[in-house]
Amino acid sequence: MSQYDDGLVVLKINKYIRASYASLIKAKGNPTVCEVLDAAQAAAEAGRLGQFDTTGRDAEYYLKCRWQVAGGAANHYLGLRVGGLGSRLARPFVATGGVVLNIGYDALKIACIGAGHPEWLQSDSKPITMPGGSIWGIIGISDGKQDDGSAHRMPRLIRAAARGPAWGAMGRSLLRQYGPP
Repeated sequence: MSQYDDGLVVLKINKYIRASYASLIKAKGNPTVCEVLDAAQAAAEAGRLGQFDTTGRDAEYYLKCRWQVAGGAANHYLGLRVGGLGSRLARPFVATGGVVLNIGYDALKIACIGAGHPEWLQSDSKPITMPGGSIWGIIGISDGKQDDGSAHRMPRLIRAAARGPAWGAMGRSLLRQYGPP
């Protein structure tokens, strides 16, 4: 993936977060970080433009993983209160599972496409996207560990330059190219 594509992913992620926050503020007042991330990942999934939309895929992977680690998975699947002790204790397990699932899902995509049956992984009417995007899921997991899912505010926006050593010069280049989010 090129630096240009990564910049588009960053812009898409921030667009979904901002739009979801604005929509939830209008609809219900003061949403939590988890509610905004859940709405943003749903919007990213709905906004994918087909199997070759890798920037849409990457934004969706990032937001889905960030939502899950911020407390959404513990609440949705285990019934634990977002921000509660159980949710916070589940976070490392959700994060570890997320890394494994991201890498494993891409491996399954490769196997199914190689076998000529990508439809085996379809969960809706849209064809699956091309393999890849795991790094964005893992970045979402990392960012989700820093979120307080129960806080009533807009989630932090992603900043390419702050991605750390994995991004290095690429992050600085994106910041020069696109400016801060």
